[in-house]
Amino acid sequence: MNPVHDAHLCRLSIWDTERQIAGPPHALRALATHLRTGTAPIAITGGTIDQQITDGPLLIRAHGTDHLRVSGHPDHLRLLWDALTGTADDADTTPPAGVNRHTHIEYYGDPWTSPDTEPLAVVADWP
Repeated sequence: MNPVHDAHLCRLSIWDTERQIAGPPHALRALATHLRTGTAPIAITGGTIDQQITDGPLLIRAHGTDHLRVSGHPDHLRLLWDALTGTADDADTTPPAGVNRHTHIEYYGDPWTSPDTEPLAVVADWP
């Protein structure tokens, strides 16, 4: 498996107040691996994700309908990285149901996520 190639199988959707990264479990893991290395931007189906390392909390913002920018300290970016791998793991170990395995990332008043973060859903296709 080529992690960068597999990450391209993920899909980015941005509309109104919704942001979503979806894909098969192996592609979500590949995207997490790519982002952990700090080598973003990466083109995936539907757009581009770029990542900036800062000293701040996790900030997720859409720029237009095809560009998602994530930034933050690596300790806070882990929220996204772990959501990608955790959602993939859930999909691999949970029997199919009416709703695909998914994780929401948004600001809940915690110090790890910026209050300016736009909500993001990470969704795994059933394997």
